[in-house]
Amino acid sequence: MIKIRHKITGEVLYTVDADTLIGADFSGANLEYANFAGYNLLCANFTGANLAGANFCIADLTKANFTEAYLCSANLTAVELCKSDLSDANLTGANLSAADLDKANFTGASLRGACLRGANLIKANLSEVDFREADLREVDLRGSNLSWSDLSGADLSGASLTDADLTVANLRGAYLTETNLRGANLRGAIIYRTNLSGADLREADLTDVSLTDSDLTVTIR
Repeated sequence: MIKIRHKITGEVLYTVDADTLIGADFSGANLEYANFAGYNLLCANFTGANLAGANFCIADLTKANFTEAYLCSANLTAVELCKSDLSDANLTGANLSAADLDKANFTGASLRGACLRGANLIKANLSEVDFREADLREVDLRGSNLSWSDLSGADLSGASLTDADLTVANLRGAYLTETNLRGANLRGAIIYRTNLSGADLREADLTDVSLTDSDLTVTIR
């Protein structure tokens, strides 16, 4: 039997009648401020669960299901979330710095104001995601799908977006200093008052893109 406790008070919030949390079902559960730090949660189901303020630091969440889960202000620092499903999840203000999110699905999720600094998002599905004001510095987004995502005001300084799909993405007021956009698809993207100083735009598709009032200082094109 495994007891899931409140990260501050130690109160038992949930009990799992098993000796492992691999494949555990937490769907719809109220786990606000729960402590899952360091647990192996491979293929666990958190669909629709309330996980606001929960602590998942360095947990293994590979192939976990967080569809429509509420993860506002959750701590997901250095977690393994490879091939996990976070579609339509609310991760507003969450901390995912240094997380491994390779091939994860975030379609329609909210990551507004979230910190993903140094995270791995290679080939992740980030279509229609709300990234407004998010910290995406030094994030690896190679080959990821960011089509129709809202990145307005986000900081992508030093990020790698090689071959990423940013079709019709909103980059208004975003920071893309020293960002690698080589081979990226930016067709129809909104790039208004965007800081692109030092960015690498070689072989990028800028069809129907307006660079109005954007900073292109020493940008490689």
